Amino acid sequence: MKLNTEDHAERVQHQESGGEILRKKSGLSLVHVTRVFFAILVCLAIICVGLLGLVYFLLQGKTGQNSAINTQLEAGLEALVGEAFDVQLNEGALDFSNIGHVNFQSENIRIVRREDGEPLATIGKFEVSTRLLDIISGETNFDFARIDEAWLDADLLGSGQAVFLPAHLDKPLDVTGQTLARLHRNFSAKGFESLEIYNSTISGAILGRKQVDPVTVDRLSILPKDEKSFTIVGLLRTELSDIEYSSEYSAAVDGVSAQYRFDATGIDLREWLNEPTSDEGFVGSDSIIRAVGRMPFDKDGNALDPSLQINASNSLLRIGLFSTTDIKLASLNFRLLLDKNQIELDPSDIEVGRLKASVLGGIKPGEENIGYFGPLRYDLIMSRGEFEPTIEGEPVSPAAMKIAGIYDGEQKKIDISRFVLTTKKGSIIGDGTIGLEGETPSIKAMAKTDGISVAALKQFWPFFVAHGARKWMHEHIVDG
Repeated sequence: MKLNTEDHAERVQHQESGGEILRKKSGLSLVHVTRVFFAILVCLAIICVGLLGLVYFLLQGKTGQNSAINTQLEAGLEALVGEAFDVQLNEGALDFSNIGHVNFQSENIRIVRREDGEPLATIGKFEVSTRLLDIISGETNFDFARIDEAWLDADLLGSGQAVFLPAHLDKPLDVTGQTLARLHRNFSAKGFESLEIYNSTISGAILGRKQVDPVTVDRLSILPKDEKSFTIVGLLRTELSDIEYSSEYSAAVDGVSAQYRFDATGIDLREWLNEPTSDEGFVGSDSIIRAVGRMPFDKDGNALDPSLQINASNSLLRIGLFSTTDIKLASLNFRLLLDKNQIELDPSDIEVGRLKASVLGGIKPGEENIGYFGPLRYDLIMSRGEFEPTIEGEPVSPAAMKIAGIYDGEQKKIDISRFVLTTKKGSIIGDGTIGLEGETPSIKAMAKTDGISVAALKQFWPFFVAHGARKWMHEHIVDG
């Protein structure tokens, strides 16, 4: 298109700030202007379509094994799960309806262990949202992610242990701290607003549960609270337990240790013990417990000394095949001394049967090389205990007690190296062995006393020892 402007142009010189302004009188008609305008629109449209096509190709990657978004998402997810695992992400559907963002949806994702290809987890449905400009620039910053119908093998994570306690307490706690720290770093770096998990299962005998049915994750939400912390809230189910779980992780800042606080309710002790109303197993309880804990970590994610409180009430305890008593209240305060591989029982309150007492003590491995897999040394102190009278008019006999020795689970016995029961009117000192087989525990002991009241002997006779003789003494011996 040729424009004739020679008859209408004039040059005006203007020296302002060393600049020159050229003014022209144009002879363009409205038709010419309209044609140019539409030509520009068409060019812009062609460019936009081309760019969208390029972006779609980059995202969808139909001609390659993996698209750009797949590759970047895999890298982002691998950063979350750790270097030991590979993420195998299938092609998925894209949704551009949220302006400036891309929603990516995929199915049947696999996470495998790199060293041998063993599957750690599968994800039935996966959805993630990221910013369009981040994908184009090669970044992978997620707004949110949602996982449905996933399966996780707890054994490959080291948490599907066949025993309740590991041989050494520090190692699994260090792994926990480092995993939480990595999650926090990646959540902060990737700009996560939320990670949500629904209708998923965790296989394996987690924490030595007697029941080996999977744990079902009804819902679990990981929500960054601020740049220093995030929360984990959810509902987990088994055949016996409905566990409401809430927690918060705070990163280490300015010399203050990181910490993870959690609160779990609805945990059924029958996950580990037998029914108290059956004659199966030596110990049974139907307590529903609440566990509240604090786990501090150093800046590298290594565990410091954690604490745990376990609460139970209004339940039944059986020791032996048929001797039972009520648990009215149990509030147990534990502290783990990791450098000593020792579990401390800080002052705790119990109300079991007729007994109301304050107790404290500790447990540690009898053989350090095999840790908690072997015999355990224990030390238990009842600083003050009182039993309700066995008959009307019987005086209450407050007492203190100390017992120490070795518990051998393989041999099914408790060795008592020293036993002391002290009351206002005398004491008993002795040693012995408690056998943990048969209808009731058996006791073999040597003891001496400087005189103790019949009332104290009746009240402190354990409910699970020689049940028939205990019952006869309660009914027929009045005083002495």
